[in-house]
Amino acid sequence: MIQNMKLIIASLALLTVSASADVIQLFDGKTLDGWKGDSTFWKVEDGTITGESTDTNPLKNTTYLHYSKQQVNDFELNLSFRFLSKSGNSGIQYRSQLTPNTFNLNGYQADLETGKNFSGILYDQGGRGIVARRGQSVVLNSNGKKEVTPLASGKLAQDSIKHGEWNTYKVIADGTTLKHFINGHQTVNIVDNDVKNNDAKGWLGLQLHKGPSMKIQFKDIHLKELDHKVTLAAPQWIWAAEAKDKQNVIFTKSFDLKQVDKNSTVKFTCDNGAKVFINDKKVAESTKWEEPQSHKVAKHLKKGMNTIRVEASNSGNAAGFILQMGKTLKTDASWKVQADSKAAAVPVKVVGVHGDSPWGKILDKARLSDADIEIATLPGFEVEKLYSIP
Repeated sequence: MIQNMKLIIASLALLTVSASADVIQLFDGKTLDGWKGDSTFWKVEDGTITGESTDTNPLKNTTYLHYSKQQVNDFELNLSFRFLSKSGNSGIQYRSQLTPNTFNLNGYQADLETGKNFSGILYDQGGRGIVARRGQSVVLNSNGKKEVTPLASGKLAQDSIKHGEWNTYKVIADGTTLKHFINGHQTVNIVDNDVKNNDAKGWLGLQLHKGPSMKIQFKDIHLKELDHKVTLAAPQWIWAAEAKDKQNVIFTKSFDLKQVDKNSTVKFTCDNGAKVFINDKKVAESTKWEEPQSHKVAKHLKKGMNTIRVEASNSGNAAGFILQMGKTLKTDASWKVQADSKAAAVPVKVVGVHGDSPWGKILDKARLSDADIEIATLPGFEVEKLYSIP
């Protein structure tokens, strides 16, 4: 028997090395090859996709130009845009559904306008309307209820837009996480767990809104599909809005499980100490942030809604709590915090991402306790101890 051997094969499967993905050019700069829409309003002009309505060719109903060669699910889209009219309303549709025998699209829209209110927002065309306003980080639970926290970069995005000049727009759709960026500034961050209304796959498109005459142009349209074989989201360090010495707080989070993974493992640490409860049962405790904990918790989980509660404490200046349970649960802005059990629950403050100073990649050091170590056998050799893999 080989003693104390790490499961190298398992660890290789979880490495977070960036995978190379092909970037697809969606517009050749010369033709509308691959695009479908009403040619009365869409054309190629000066090497751009141009949408235009005029006094002599008015637009009575909003229309769309969609990329017809493929639908998209998880991707990063980059393009440039500019308005060549005093007023205008447009947008970038994604994961959208096409109404049969029309050019109409319904679904997620990264909004655009010549005004100062809506550029960068997430609008659910034909559905929920405004999901997130510019400058908002929004988490929607399975029933559609919103939890909203500020996103300071939203104002920077609006201030950066140059009317009549080229601006950049980036859209990232990664599972239920949606992000918009204008000129490099993030406008919204959304986690859409609304199972009735969220979209996982659909068409990309460009919008020309009905109303006064307008003209908008798009160019440099590139799509990169995300490879999730090696992509794992990093958990975030969270705390109350203000960190104090000798401070006690309570973190809470509800999460829905379609099924319970028998290998479910919680890794966590807290500067300075924490007790973790799942469905009101204590599962683990940490007293030193330098010694991250790792515990198997499947027996405490159930199919359907679960709750996690963490009683955390701080001694000194820096304060933070971080936790991850595989791809199912991680600390982020969707958690709530209370000063005590009788206080109102409010959104947490994100104080960093795993790997940030002063803690570094501390969860990578987490190892299963002796009580959780199992004996595993792989073809060709035996493994006495199964260590948790970061």
